[in-house]
Amino acid sequence: VEESIVADQFNLDGYVLGGELHRIGIVDEIMYPGTHAFQRFEYPSRLPPEVQDRAFDVARRVLEAAGFDHGFFNMEFFYDRESDRLSVIEFNPRLAAQLADLYERVDGLDVHGMSVALALGRDPAAVPRLPSRAGVAASCALRTFDGSMPRPVPRARIRAARERFRDTIILTFDKSESGRKREYKWMGSNRYGVLNLHGRDHEDLRRNYETVCAALGWPAPF
Repeated sequence: VEESIVADQFNLDGYVLGGELHRIGIVDEIMYPGTHAFQRFEYPSRLPPEVQDRAFDVARRVLEAAGFDHGFFNMEFFYDRESDRLSVIEFNPRLAAQLADLYERVDGLDVHGMSVALALGRDPAAVPRLPSRAGVAASCALRTFDGSMPRPVPRARIRAARERFRDTIILTFDKSESGRKREYKWMGSNRYGVLNLHGRDHEDLRRNYETVCAALGWPAPF
């Protein structure tokens, strides 16, 4: 059933209401070079529109075959550009929570409000949209790969960064030595921070990311 593959990876979010699939969006999953560790998640996807359409058709057929007729879902795929092949990695009967605000930043979709509407049997499409704030958004994971963890950022510095960059979600993950060793053993890296932020375009996104990392004293691989 399983085989080795080298390909682009992406996440597809949507929901099913009355047996009909509705799109939310597709997010590109970008790895740290030479690893299987997520570096960042970018929206909107840069995949060709026809590939995105094919992925939604695959999702529709999988969900119909599984009898999934109500609820949010996310599905991860590989896309091999050389062979033009799509492969399903996994399916989850829920929204990808870490990516929820990327849709709000770019498309104005209140996906949490949409989730509540669907749980009450209402059409999520009727939930009012919020103003779009960006052309591109990302959720970026900060990691080390040598078993170490950077020096913890002082709380005052984190508070100052959150006050200065109000549009950025700043999460830190301070771990005990045993927790760090356990994560490195199983994952091959240690995640010490996550930044959700946006920009007018990819260059503006990169500049914003580097500015926030500098304020926190973090390296800024992008």
